[in-house]
Amino acid sequence: MTDTKSRSGATVPWYLWLLGGVAVLWNGLGVVLWGGTSFMPATFLADTPPEQLEYVSGLPGWSTFAWGLGVLAGFVGSILLLLRNKLAELVFVLSLVGAVANTMVYFTNPPPEGFFSLPLTLFIIGFACFILWFAHIMKRRGVLR
Repeated sequence: MTDTKSRSGATVPWYLWLLGGVAVLWNGLGVVLWGGTSFMPATFLADTPPEQLEYVSGLPGWSTFAWGLGVLAGFVGSILLLLRNKLAELVFVLSLVGAVANTMVYFTNPPPEGFFSLPLTLFIIGFACFILWFAHIMKRRGVLR
């Protein structure tokens, strides 16, 4: 793969397409998990252990909203990144806010044993920080317009 030129004359690096594609897939998976859990819980969570199902059912609405904000904004931001739209940066800020806010539910409503994964949670927040940083750099270099 090679770099290409944008209309503004800035070089569009090949890894923008790679990272944008990975971000679409990652956030798309989050949208599916959020949507299934939020709108089809009986079907989507059919194999979930009873104590975890009770925990998910009892989560406060703000947590579900924050999760949805995080994954939906991440998905939209990823598409905007692929379209090289400068709004990607702002939308990724919303995604990061949603991810961090959703994590707070583990402190206000401690999860049952086996539900919470610290490495996964750190990866989610780390990826949200990374893709926001990447969009910021691409915007500053003139790749996003």
